[in-house]
Amino acid sequence: TGQGFSFAQPNFYDGLSFGGIPPYGDCADTLDTRSDQCTDLRICVTEGTTFFQRLSDIFPSENIVPWSADLFVVQGLQEGACNAVAGGIIDVSRTNVVTNGGYTGPYQIGSSRLTKDPLALVTLQDDQLWSSFVYWVNSALVYAEEAGIDSASSNDMPLISLFGDSYTRMLREAVAAVGNFGEIYNRNVEADVPRGGLNELNAVPYGPQLYPLPGL
Repeated sequence: TGQGFSFAQPNFYDGLSFGGIPPYGDCADTLDTRSDQCTDLRICVTEGTTFFQRLSDIFPSENIVPWSADLFVVQGLQEGACNAVAGGIIDVSRTNVVTNGGYTGPYQIGSSRLTKDPLALVTLQDDQLWSSFVYWVNSALVYAEEAGIDSASSNDMPLISLFGDSYTRMLREAVAAVGNFGEIYNRNVEADVPRGGLNELNAVPYGPQLYPLPGL
């Protein structure tokens, strides 16, 4: 990558999304800064991110409130710095707004996804063995779901010898510990981001394993 990192295959597809105090969540989602109800739109977005760059391309600067990467962007709602927030789907979810932002008032989430961002596990490029280990564990979680293997039936995962005799059960133990990809998704994400589209399995027509990374 030129930055000293290696990436496993994508395991979640995100996109620039909006949420906000009504009506400003809808204002941001429809890119409306001109109607009477939207002229006061102020969108908090984490500076130095691709989301910030994209937002700068489509909104006037007076509608954008740069937010420190050291803070949760949704804190801007509670502090009154902004009336809308921009970020990934999880960033703008109601759960995140309440838990990390401390805001419990009226809130709406837009339906638009203005970017398509594959997310993946990252390891240091100079440790190829560890990078390979992470890659295969990540692949195993998706394979397990495809094969109908869950945490309760993890012993149905194959034994392997890729990393020596001490790690022949690594795939079984990974699935036993956290479940397959679907179990992980349901436990951590489903309530805020119902699974669909590119976050589905490798089927009808494409899922996370078959979607090319940008630029490839």
